[in-house]
Amino acid sequence: PRSTLSSSSAASDVYKRQDPLRWYLVAMGTFSKSRRIRPEEVRQAFRILNTFWNVSSFVSSQSQLLNYSSGGKIDVEKLHVMDRWFMSKVEGLRSFCLVHYQNNEPWKALSCISEFIMVDFSRTYLPWVKKEMRGELTHEEKEVKLSILVNAVKDICIFLNPVCPFISDVIYTSFEPDVLTIQMLRFPPVRPDIRDEALEGDIDLIGRLSRVAKRVMSREGRKQRWGVSRI
Repeated sequence: PRSTLSSSSAASDVYKRQDPLRWYLVAMGTFSKSRRIRPEEVRQAFRILNTFWNVSSFVSSQSQLLNYSSGGKIDVEKLHVMDRWFMSKVEGLRSFCLVHYQNNEPWKALSCISEFIMVDFSRTYLPWVKKEMRGELTHEEKEVKLSILVNAVKDICIFLNPVCPFISDVIYTSFEPDVLTIQMLRFPPVRPDIRDEALEGDIDLIGRLSRVAKRVMSREGRKQRWGVSRI
């Protein structure tokens, strides 16, 4: 559908025109029936990928600002609870994507990736880590957080690659210029020692309570700094 491809706000970038359509077509699931292209749903796929593009751009700019060089090992036990939660979520996403791709159900993998990008990464972890990096962290502590961010971005690129080969390749090779193309890489193995499902459940519960509280306060016309007695 040329009209859908040309309607993107980033029409000059092939990887931002074709990948949202590929996402949309795969996300529809099995092709047992004739389907009509819905431009608004293609635009939603574009918004998800554009959010990931913006997240990766921030991580890239911070890497250049701090002259970051990858390769250091991360001691998970010494990390802040939010860092451990985020790394656990990445491992959970890796596990889900691997299972869904092996079962020939890429639309389920996309659903997991979408939730991770739009909620866990861009709305939860990234705002927190931005605030932390503006604080009084040492250079070494900032490098650890950058390592977590860079590794997460590269992992998401690999998870996305079977469905969105263009944007995933552009982002990945921007972090790893020595890699000719992401197409040559293997799917990274699952690291069960990083996963902490109990911690994920605790942080996710806090996030849900926070979102409910914000909705209640918005409905009642209360400012966010005002408390609520009951949710």
